[in-house]
Amino acid sequence: MQMYKNWMYDNCTNQEIKDLGRESFDVFQDLCQSFLLFYVQAYLTGTQDREDITDTFKQKLHPAAG
Repeated sequence: MQMYKNWMYDNCTNQEIKDLGRESFDVFQDLCQSFLLFYVQAYLTGTQDREDITDTFKQKLHPAAG
């Protein structure tokens, strides 16, 4: 898993994210994957529709934009 995280960081093209540093990027990536897993499950079980999931996911990743 760490090799995958290292590859993602090394190949990240978003400079703002890359400026976080490797350790913070790992935390950010874990957080994103956790949100994604949760919302995929919500979509597959029908507890939320696609639009609600997309809006909520965007707000979790960038609260200032919400």
